[in-house]
Amino acid sequence: MRSRGKKSSKPPTQAQLTQQAKFTLLVKFVSTIARLLTITFNHSAIKMTGVKGLCSELFARESQRIFSKKTAVGSGL
Repeated sequence: MRSRGKKSSKPPTQAQLTQQAKFTLLVKFVSTIARLLTITFNHSAIKMTGVKGLCSELFARESQRIFSKKTAVGSGL
């Protein structure tokens, strides 16, 4: 298990606060349906619980969406 990082002395940026809020919302949502996820989502979550599998998939989708937006903006689309 990895150790916890030390606190930063700098205040968080707006982007960091936004990401923290998204993560908090995701964790609260997933925790309310955790029992259902352990039954229904275990088939695609290899070596992890259904809850962690869903979180992983949602983060991957969000990252892809953000990346594609930045790429479209950077390419002038």
